[in-house]
Amino acid sequence: RLMRYEDGRNLEYGSGLNKIQVGKGYWFISAAPVNIPVFNAEVTEANRKLPYAMNLKKGWNQIGNPFPINLSWSSILHYNPEVKNISDLYLFESGNFKKGDLEVWGGGFVNVEEDVKINIPVNFETTISGRNMENKITNSDISKEEWFLPLTLTQSNLTNNLSGLGMHPLASENRDPYDESCLPRLEEFIELGTLHPEYFQQHFMRDVVPNAESKTWNFTIRGSSQGQPSSLKWNSVSLGDNEAVLFLFDPIEHRLIDMKKSDSYDFNLTEERVLKFFYAKRLSSLSPDANVAALPYPNPFTNLTHIPVMIAEASQRVSCTIFDLTGKIVTQLNTQHLKTGYNELEWNGTDHSGLRVGTGVYYYKINIGNSDFDFGRFILK
Repeated sequence: RLMRYEDGRNLEYGSGLNKIQVGKGYWFISAAPVNIPVFNAEVTEANRKLPYAMNLKKGWNQIGNPFPINLSWSSILHYNPEVKNISDLYLFESGNFKKGDLEVWGGGFVNVEEDVKINIPVNFETTISGRNMENKITNSDISKEEWFLPLTLTQSNLTNNLSGLGMHPLASENRDPYDESCLPRLEEFIELGTLHPEYFQQHFMRDVVPNAESKTWNFTIRGSSQGQPSSLKWNSVSLGDNEAVLFLFDPIEHRLIDMKKSDSYDFNLTEERVLKFFYAKRLSSLSPDANVAALPYPNPFTNLTHIPVMIAEASQRVSCTIFDLTGKIVTQLNTQHLKTGYNELEWNGTDHSGLRVGTGVYYYKINIGNSDFDFGRFILK
């Protein structure tokens, strides 16, 4: 199968795609290696004095190398200083995307914010650095002014390591040079993106925002395969030894992950799944965008268990009631001390009289304002 991405959709040979053209990129999908003879091929008219002119449309473009030599993408950008807001070059290889250069007979994807023309000279001095290095953030320490945490999403033979979140003093809440839109989807894909309805490409795989005391990101995971074991991974050590905090929360599983203490989160992707990322310069300044009640830990427990709770707004009524298997109320936990931000409820395995209850399974119900969390259970050993 011969295919090409153009104008926001995939075209297949015989259905909108009829020939291979210079400067454009294509996919060839085959179950086994094949040799393809090429007849009546076009040859570019570019030479040492006349560069090849490549027209790019607003959005993602699938481009091809117009010359029989390898081309450095950073050098091409350096040769076109007047062209602004142009992305890295993304190559599709072995079922996954990666950043790279234009190789002989190769191609890739590039994103632009408006219709532009770039010139590609036949010969120029290549360089490993260029304009596309200016907006890179290499630090992941979340206590710094500039930081970016790469996120790697895996499912079966698919890997997406192009997503991430971060902060920078020159960033914007809207689109800025540190952000990147989600790549075009193939027949098999997995992606992690956050919504920006104000931009013509509404889903960002990289989202860098201005510095703030507290911030919540909402990223949605989408994939072509349902019910498959999936994993999100990051470098926990790179977040630094500091008082800043970064939590991952899965509202479906009610799992709250301290991203400094863990470096992965495993789940089954059965549908679109939203993951929340809560950041704060210090735990006391955490200000979530929604009420959260997470699973208790440790569980099972013997002497004491904790229930992480996040409160979005002050003056909300909070209650936590514990029941036995018959539905009888065992006790109500003290919630008078809870404040806006991160809190933990504690249960020591006693009833409302302070007497130790028997081992077994107990259920709890938490109410925060208008939010009911009727899902939890303890196992007391």
